[in-house]
Amino acid sequence: MRKVMLILAVVAMMVSLFAVVAYAAEIQGTGNSETLLETQNDGINDKIVGHRGEDTILANEGTDDTDKVKGNRQNDIINVEDGDPDDTADGGPGTDICVVDTAAPPAESDEFKSCESIQ
Repeated sequence: MRKVMLILAVVAMMVSLFAVVAYAAEIQGTGNSETLLETQNDGINDKIVGHRGEDTILANEGTDDTDKVKGNRQNDIINVEDGDPDDTADGGPGTDICVVDTAAPPAESDEFKSCESIQ
């Protein structure tokens, strides 16, 4: 009986761990210039970090998600314009272009910071 309870506890723990992974993705860039894409499923929240290099980060495909994107160093292009106002674009150091969902009132717009150009 004790073995059965232990197995059930382990299975329950594994199910909860995999459920978290299914609803969030962390995508890390490198020190090179590159194009980083968000998870291609609706409803998956992504955290994308570009690191060094002049990156293009595209988090503009999935809807019904909350993407958090950071370009970091160099001059980056960040696109989080996906039709929902729940995303964050942070260009970081450098001269960055951020393409975001904008609406009035501002509470219905994506959050952006350290972006030298907003489109």
